Amino acid sequence: MALPTKERTWNTIVFNQPATGSRAENGGRVLYALKQAFLTAGWTVVRSCDRTSVSASDLWTDYTKVLWDTLGGTWHSWIVLQAPASLHTSLQLLISPFCNDNWGSEDVIVHMTAKFSFNPAGFSGGSTTEDPTASGTVTLRNGQNSNPASAWQNNVNDGAANHAFNFAYSTDGEALRCWICVNGAVASVILIEHAEDLLGGSYWGTEPVIVAWAYQPTYASFNDAAAIYANLDGTPVAVCAATLGWSTAMYGENYTFADEVGDGGWALNDVYLISTTVGSRGKIGRIKDLFFISSSPPNGATMPNDVGETRQFVKFGAFVAAWDGTELVQGTAPDMA
Repeated sequence: MALPTKERTWNTIVFNQPATGSRAENGGRVLYALKQAFLTAGWTVVRSCDRTSVSASDLWTDYTKVLWDTLGGTWHSWIVLQAPASLHTSLQLLISPFCNDNWGSEDVIVHMTAKFSFNPAGFSGGSTTEDPTASGTVTLRNGQNSNPASAWQNNVNDGAANHAFNFAYSTDGEALRCWICVNGAVASVILIEHAEDLLGGSYWGTEPVIVAWAYQPTYASFNDAAAIYANLDGTPVAVCAATLGWSTAMYGENYTFADEVGDGGWALNDVYLISTTVGSRGKIGRIKDLFFISSSPPNGATMPNDVGETRQFVKFGAFVAAWDGTELVQGTAPDMA
């Protein structure tokens, strides 16, 4: 089929961290680079902790300031990021490299705590041993060891892994996405963006924002479960990502072959937002410039597959996302971060 027309203009950041031999260093370097990418996309730091100090400023000045609790204590780093006003006037994101289960080893680096709040008061407090808190907080990564609900990396058991991310943000400031990868496989995905409002009126309010940080971009994570939260007039509601389907699976799960009619090629299907929260259930929106696809094309495939590889779209797991032509990280199989 013909590729869709992009609804936004996108910039991208591609980060690759070759294995250092230390899981703690790998994780610290990736999270520090991720924080820098958020700043490039227009976000700001409102509070942070580098494990020894707390400040209403950015203390994550280097990857060495991003520290997990790996020794069985409670000291750890954390940071609170404020969204640009073009995305949401009060959205804040807490990233806390903290795992509740103290194994006393680097295994905890795979897990973290991440939360967000739409409350205008934002996050406050916090210390070298406690994360800051906010009213109406929603947990994205829950900090429990050996649990996909806390994982942001694949469970690679040593420091000999390649870590990377492919980060995209829209030029209008209304959207960002990050696909975090380990050894070429997408371990988790962050989506924070304005959705298309399919309800109209005042139901969404003035800021139709969705937030997700889910483990692996699969049909199981996004379609079979409510991995996304939508801001319905200030109230976060849980939503599933839905698309065309039949029998017991979605289009892309049944469709293991390319189209044999029309223009041919792999079918791309819109991602619709279905609220599962009682009192707000129903189809409420659509994600722009993001599509479900069959699992058959290789992870990291770029489109169109033309001379010069213009890379206007790229496949991450079950999704195809808009891209800006930037070459993805080389040296892994397949050709992606």
